[in-house]
Amino acid sequence: MGVRDVVRRLFSADAGTPVVVQPGFSVESIAGLSPAQLYRSQPHLRTVISFISRNIAQLPLHVYERASDTDRRRARDDAMSILLGAPNPRMTQYELVYSLVSDLKLYDVALWLLVRDESRAGVSIYPVSPAWIAGTGGGDAWGPEWVDIQRPGQAVKSRITNTDSTRFVLFHGWDPAAPDDWSSPVQALKDILEEQVQAWTYRQQVWKRGGRVGMYLKRPLDAPAWSSDARQKFVREWAAAWSGASGANAGGTPLLEEGMTLESTRFNAREEEWSEVAKLALTTVAGVYHINPTMLGQTDGANYSNVREFHKMLYQDSLGPDLAMIQQRINAFVVPFVTDNPDIYVEFNLQAKLAGTFEEQAAILSSSVGAPWLSRNEARARMNLPRVEGGDEIVTPLNVLIGGQASPRDSGSQNLASAQKVERKQIEPEARKSLARITSLVFDEAGYRSRYETVISKSLDSIRSDLIAYYYSKPATVAVAREEVEAMAMELSKALVVVAKDQAKHVGGASAHLMGQGQDFFNLTGRELEYLERRADTRAGALVERLVSGVEETLRESGDFTDPESFTNIIGQAFGEYQEVYTPWRAAEHSHQTQNWAQQEAAYKVRSQTGGQVLKTWVTTSGDPRSDHAQLDGETVALDEEFSNGLAYPGDSSGAPEEFVNCQCVLEYSYQP
Repeated sequence: MGVRDVVRRLFSADAGTPVVVQPGFSVESIAGLSPAQLYRSQPHLRTVISFISRNIAQLPLHVYERASDTDRRRARDDAMSILLGAPNPRMTQYELVYSLVSDLKLYDVALWLLVRDESRAGVSIYPVSPAWIAGTGGGDAWGPEWVDIQRPGQAVKSRITNTDSTRFVLFHGWDPAAPDDWSSPVQALKDILEEQVQAWTYRQQVWKRGGRVGMYLKRPLDAPAWSSDARQKFVREWAAAWSGASGANAGGTPLLEEGMTLESTRFNAREEEWSEVAKLALTTVAGVYHINPTMLGQTDGANYSNVREFHKMLYQDSLGPDLAMIQQRINAFVVPFVTDNPDIYVEFNLQAKLAGTFEEQAAILSSSVGAPWLSRNEARARMNLPRVEGGDEIVTPLNVLIGGQASPRDSGSQNLASAQKVERKQIEPEARKSLARITSLVFDEAGYRSRYETVISKSLDSIRSDLIAYYYSKPATVAVAREEVEAMAMELSKALVVVAKDQAKHVGGASAHLMGQGQDFFNLTGRELEYLERRADTRAGALVERLVSGVEETLRESGDFTDPESFTNIIGQAFGEYQEVYTPWRAAEHSHQTQNWAQQEAAYKVRSQTGGQVLKTWVTTSGDPRSDHAQLDGETVALDEEFSNGLAYPGDSSGAPEEFVNCQCVLEYSYQP
């Protein structure tokens, strides 16, 4: 019998005479169920396997030709590319990969049958269910020479060997007993799945056999005896008034006779902890398959920020090993059978999932190339608009490259130093006594940054609780009262001021000491304390306003701002993201700005007391400073003067936000008595 006849028999609609077949390798699992039966009946197992299969199958599997070690091209016309586009007359690439991954995850093995197909001018791939594998043999300890296939319902086995016209490819995992064998992950889930089976069985028994009495009326033992007529009359009147959907008072509160009580016998799922057992089962199954439960709907502790990171981890750490195994197996055993070109290989296009949003990609590319990177017609094509004449030329604005900006996204005062070619001021005194730079080694900036993080995080926790309590007390309100917002901001401001005062005293005193003054020389005046308080008020107010307005906007969009669970989740997500992403950034900003300001204040006081000359030099400390700050590196001016960018010191909040936000530059002072 030829290979074509074997394929026709295996994949025909008519399965033949029913014959009970037990595959030789099949894992006997929970309650006598096979892996396939467990997949059909256990929702957590099915959820995890289908999640993995769908997310891998949706990745494009591209075919490339290696031109050199640093160059490759898409081989769209190669036989391998054509084959993956239509693996066989009835399947798509998605369906082929989906079945492959599902078989691997359920059985730890998958089988492809490759058959040369003259009618399709190439090769066809037929995935074979692992349940059809009746046995393997021959070969050596690392791989079989033949595989027997027996479809359930067929009495005859079909032996497939590797020849010029056909080839079988086994994708399999690992078994501790043999390198050419496999071990179904379902076996490791036996206990947890059995617990689920037992729990569901018990629940079914409760619903089928348990009583349907949800409530009952109880009369005291010393109540007067009812006559039969009185009892029947009460039952009829109760049913007419309170029972079903048609009762006159259904849904209301009954008024009982003196001494009577209404008792409940309803089933309590919380006390039975069925919900926790279900969560444990999902978490365990997900753990065996290396998937974060949050990606499967387990939302405990989830927020926008960590879910976004989990998404990246999914294709890097969770699915990455599976993708590598599939690619290597196809390249080693399928590609040589399909094409004679040794430079052809396949690869999953991970960029389709790991690439950022269009806005993120556009921002990175425009900064990288230093100019716009899309023509008008390319942009119109993205919006499904027709081409326009002259739209193929990329327009370069005069303020990009030609005008001095490093990127078309730059704007504002950060371009003044380069665009206006401001002349740098350099003052070189005859004698300079160089003082220590502002670093964490001298002024413990890292320690103060940590304190800022702590107070911001604690204040945000308190503000979050206040917001939740506010919406609980006013469930029909979206906008938070102005006095409430101000009170929340004041709480944060007070916490920031405490740390700022301590840091300013420490940095100012240490700076004055380096200029030859005593330890007690530097003290904060009323004017300086007022500045620190005013700055803390401004920053705290802006932070709280941003958070509250974001919560209000999200509640309006949700439409249901009266649901406690809804607004609690929205508030928790907004604050969770800010605490994880922005709190360290805000803390570094507060710490760095206070440090530079305090050192300059100390320099003013030393000069006023001694009459000496003080110069200040701008120093960049980061390896990748913004372009205009890099140009300022080493610029020296008198203490009273501003630098070329208009700032008195790095982090000076009197300048534009793009000048001081996330600035890591410092000052070095030179003092001449």
